[in-house]
Amino acid sequence: PPASPPAGGGGGGAEAAAARTKVEIARISLIICPLWFLANWTYNLSLAMTSVTSSTVISNTATLWVFLLSVCVLGERFHWLKLAGVAACVLGNALTTVHDTDKNGPAETAWGDIVCTFSAFMYGVYTVNIRRLIPDEAAVPLPLFFGFLGLINMIMLAPIVVILHYTGQENLSTLSGETFALICAKGLIDNVISDYLWALSVLLTTPTVATIGLSLTIPLAILSDLMLHNIFPTMSSTAAAVFVIIGFMTINLASNEQAAELANNNNNIVAMRDVNDPASPSLLEEEHRL
Repeated sequence: PPASPPAGGGGGGAEAAAARTKVEIARISLIICPLWFLANWTYNLSLAMTSVTSSTVISNTATLWVFLLSVCVLGERFHWLKLAGVAACVLGNALTTVHDTDKNGPAETAWGDIVCTFSAFMYGVYTVNIRRLIPDEAAVPLPLFFGFLGLINMIMLAPIVVILHYTGQENLSTLSGETFALICAKGLIDNVISDYLWALSVLLTTPTVATIGLSLTIPLAILSDLMLHNIFPTMSSTAAAVFVIIGFMTINLASNEQAAELANNNNNIVAMRDVNDPASPSLLEEEHRL
């Protein structure tokens, strides 16, 4: 028989296990940290190089990278409807890029499109790695994960900010209290609450479904350009938004179909196991009812 644990050692073992768990969560955050930073930084950089609508629509091509990486890395089942939904998103991206080149000149918007496309790819890498490294929230609490992520970012990036300040690239002395409060509010709403809810949706559904769900921001981006910059949507940008929304609906239909098929297969497996095992609980309950 296995040896009994030493008396009074249960508490120490639990504390050691909790410490190991925190170390493991910190290691996961350290892996995700540079991917998260590159995805968010390049996206925000692209906002200054192209319109909000174009940047938002192009960033939704992350669905393509998430889908491909999910199939290759996570073993997500390939489905033609999912591919059709991704193709609709890519078509919307193409329509937006053509609109940018025609209206605003190729120099600025071309670089903006490239930076935003790189951001979409890094978003795919970031999303798939979250699903790969975090099996569920019970194993890795998301608030603790994002807490370590923010702490690591602060430790790694604070020296860079100080260097930029003393080299004259940035001037922190002009940072007013109002601006600092807006930065904190933006970080709380955009990088804490939204990222937490988004990561939770990745764990509850699939990376592909969670990513394509973000395409619903496109109508809001068009409205933002109209209200804040007086930029009226063209036929191409409107069509791009429509195609991305069609992609969202198509991928969700495919996911629901796969979920129903998986549930049906599991029920068949259970039924076959019950037939082959006379002592199975379901058969015993049936005999008891009879």
